[in-house]
Amino acid sequence: MRFVDRFDVLLLDMGNTFMFGCDRFSEDVAATYAALGGRALSAAQVRGAIDALHAGLLALGRSGDRDDSFPRVGEHLADLPATRGLPAAERDLLAQTFALHEVGTIGPFHADVLRRLAETHRLGVISNVWSDSWVFAAEFRRAGIDGLFDTVVFSSDHGSIKPSLRLFDRAVEAMACERSRVVYIGDSLSRDVAGAAGAGIASVWVNASGASRPGDAPRPDLEIRCLSELLKDGPRTQSGGR
Repeated sequence: MRFVDRFDVLLLDMGNTFMFGCDRFSEDVAATYAALGGRALSAAQVRGAIDALHAGLLALGRSGDRDDSFPRVGEHLADLPATRGLPAAERDLLAQTFALHEVGTIGPFHADVLRRLAETHRLGVISNVWSDSWVFAAEFRRAGIDGLFDTVVFSSDHGSIKPSLRLFDRAVEAMACERSRVVYIGDSLSRDVAGAAGAGIASVWVNASGASRPGDAPRPDLEIRCLSELLKDGPRTQSGGR
């Protein structure tokens, strides 16, 4: 019996779980801005704005103080000294530029894994993202997986970020399933495994690098290196728990 066969619902993180190459903010953001029709800002101004936005959002996320009052990208651009004086149309172009560099790619391998999991389980997504959800939904459609999920909870739609219980509760309630029959799968101990524990559901840690789990870190129910391991009998490592 596979580990996942203990559950009816698989809720998944997105970035570094089945979408890769996210947060490419070191790339030529000015070229993206120009391709979107931006003309008013110089390349240096675009670079400065995107760097300030990225740094600001990272700092807010690391503080833990805004887990349930997290600003949207447009709101944060309106507050930043480097961008608050810009016309709304320019801030919108910067937000679109940021989004196109935040979104990653869902490759054929992971898309196939998701399709195979969907043959036996109901699937959902809970993902921390900064940008509006349109850019991620577009990648789901491009990869042909948009019809696989019964619920998709992007943090930017709800003003909260994991490990906030609000996001987990929203997804579990949408699935209308007993929590004992739900497992959450993600790559972050502090946001995914801890968030699942707070919500009273099992967790799988996707530990792609094979790093050692710190002794004070939350303990997942299962540790894997790649999502595809969930398709196999006899999981590589079971960390205990339920």
